Amino acid sequence: MIDVATGERTQLTEGAFEDKGLAGSTPQWLDDEHLVFSSNRSDSGQRQLYRVSIGGEVSPIVETAGTNVEPRPSPDGQRIAYLHASADRSPELHVRNLEDDSPRPSARGPSRVTRSGVGEWESPPIRPERVTFDSGDLPIEGYLLDTRRTDAVSDDATDLPSVVYVHGGPMRQMRAGFHPSRSYGLAYAFQQYLALKGYVGLFVNYRGGIGYGREFRAAIGGDRGRVEMTDIVRSAEYLRELEYTSASVGLWGLSYGGYAALQLPGTHPDTFDVTVNLAGLADFENYYRWATETKFPAIGSNTTTVMGDPLENADRWDDASPVTHMDDYENPLYSFHGTDDQYVNVEQQDIVVTELLEQDVDFEAEYYPGEGHVFSKRSTWKRTFEKIESAFEQHLE
Repeated sequence: MIDVATGERTQLTEGAFEDKGLAGSTPQWLDDEHLVFSSNRSDSGQRQLYRVSIGGEVSPIVETAGTNVEPRPSPDGQRIAYLHASADRSPELHVRNLEDDSPRPSARGPSRVTRSGVGEWESPPIRPERVTFDSGDLPIEGYLLDTRRTDAVSDDATDLPSVVYVHGGPMRQMRAGFHPSRSYGLAYAFQQYLALKGYVGLFVNYRGGIGYGREFRAAIGGDRGRVEMTDIVRSAEYLRELEYTSASVGLWGLSYGGYAALQLPGTHPDTFDVTVNLAGLADFENYYRWATETKFPAIGSNTTTVMGDPLENADRWDDASPVTHMDDYENPLYSFHGTDDQYVNVEQQDIVVTELLEQDVDFEAEYYPGEGHVFSKRSTWKRTFEKIESAFEQHLE
């Protein structure tokens, strides 16, 4: 908090947790004396809502299990609206009455303004299992969907194929259930669908993401395209080590997840049997030029902070660019990109196509006219998911 009259700064919260709901979220004034914010202080993979006074006193507001984010107080400060998602509910809009002092917890609970459609699914979603594995000097956390927990696969099934989903950002985090952001909520739902088709699923929270502290978030500085890729490789190794899985593992991801789908087949060609890239980055130098010319200089500044100046650190930029390693591709790649993408230029897919036409490797690439970074049309997602499912059916055993 900053006193605008004196310039005095006061830190209101401190501890081994992150008082942040989503990557770009900020606290909101509840009244003249209190702020409301989202925090993972009770569980690294969840978010609950708290209020803090200007004196630094913290108290919980919403302790419901799952992800509770984007708090918006009413003008009179008596109610608060927020997004809620959990292992069995996709995002819902909830409202909580802050003035309710009923002694019965059920009476003090929030009201659901919108209702998740997950309850109407033919099969209930699998509850994710938190797993942890070591990668270099850091523990990496993920969430496992065990397909044997569905009626589609027997409890004693073995030799099951696996699929890793890689989130974007990298300053994002998959949660212990549905994610409140649209793109990651879709990814979570599709992984649940794949589980019904017999695939073991894993959401990997690689270094560079939020939720695990400053050291974890800053760990890719100077090593982008290397250390976080090692975390993703370890996730595939973890899946192969399970007693009920086969050696077949696929990967798919959007944005930074798409970047991983392009980088890993060249730097770690034996790790994944097939990868799927949605709107990923293939050439950092090309992206740097496009971003600084068409968006704003801060994009370039952020990149140079992580990787150094492109003129002074050319080898680092080349090594972090998937196009540098595409001559080492061995396994098939599927690539999808919208032509109106304002976050990653569609020319990145042009680079992939041009390079792989010169290589002896199977690949498919589709362009979606008018679509942005996260596709907006239901028909586009339907086609994309059908293509991804077909790719996994063809290449995973």
